[in-house]
Amino acid sequence: METRITSELAKHIYYYGDNESQHNLTRYVWERLGGTLFTQPELSDVTFSDPAEPQFLLAASFLLLPARKGLVRVQIGHGTSDKPIFRLQDHWIYDAYEHYIMSGPKDGWLYNKYQHALYAPHNRVFKSGLLRSDFIINNTWSREEVLNELGLTIPKKREVVLVCFTFNSGSLEYYLPMLKRLTKKYFVIVKMHDREFFRTSIPIKNLVWLRNPYYEPVKLFSIADYYLGDGSSLDQDWVFTDKPMVLCRPYKNPSIDVPYEYDIRNTTLWYENPQDMHELLQIAKDPKYSRERKAYREKCFYYNDGHALDRICEFVEQQAKKIVESKPRPKLTRVK
Repeated sequence: METRITSELAKHIYYYGDNESQHNLTRYVWERLGGTLFTQPELSDVTFSDPAEPQFLLAASFLLLPARKGLVRVQIGHGTSDKPIFRLQDHWIYDAYEHYIMSGPKDGWLYNKYQHALYAPHNRVFKSGLLRSDFIINNTWSREEVLNELGLTIPKKREVVLVCFTFNSGSLEYYLPMLKRLTKKYFVIVKMHDREFFRTSIPIKNLVWLRNPYYEPVKLFSIADYYLGDGSSLDQDWVFTDKPMVLCRPYKNPSIDVPYEYDIRNTTLWYENPQDMHELLQIAKDPKYSRERKAYREKCFYYNDGHALDRICEFVEQQAKKIVESKPRPKLTRVK
């Protein structure tokens, strides 16, 4: 649990994620506004049941709390992912949260049809834009800055391939031969998922295993020339770099048909072992894929102007102020 009381308002703001990696978005709001950042193992240390206590909850994962006066529950998620996850039962629909922060129309479709089946009412939706696209649009981090921060020296004339898979069910073993082949021509950086920390012990020349739940993966975009993904939220962020990407089949296919305009698979090539990944990366440079990514960004996300985080922080601050200012005054007792 991390607490930063930067103002009187910060005492009433809470940020929840099942684990540290799920705070990849909420942490940026917390850094600006302050409050209490906590995860599932710390649930017993936080209470939301006191009716006299105004509280604002920004949830990166689903924490189902009973509605009460003075408690505002807002779902922000931890990225726009194409991977199917659990679906809530019908009796939780509508009442799970007062507001849903959505990065764009694709986010709304994912909520309503694909992931949680929440059917969030339009009057509870706050349109923000894709938070981490801000860092790409605004060129927040330079190549030199990130290389120095990581202590990396990349051999001259070697392009960088960034691999951001969510490894599951032996998929790393499946892709490892392909990664080894890539190191003959490229410098490969593998951004490990939290569950795969034990893989960092495999030494391979021209390959770096990077595991750090506190490290912002979008920083790595500034040093990468190519991207390999498998359906995680980072795929959506990479689309804003407009650099070549190839997607690999995820461990679990979509459970329903994805509308064409929201299907990231239409913006790039698909790898299936044992294809030649080097050849696919070169084909991925074709300008037609750049046009597809541009169309995808415009259809799937709101604004795309580099100010999504500003909007989210302003919204959180406004909503938190409302509940704090509406806190009932204590009753006065007449003295006889």
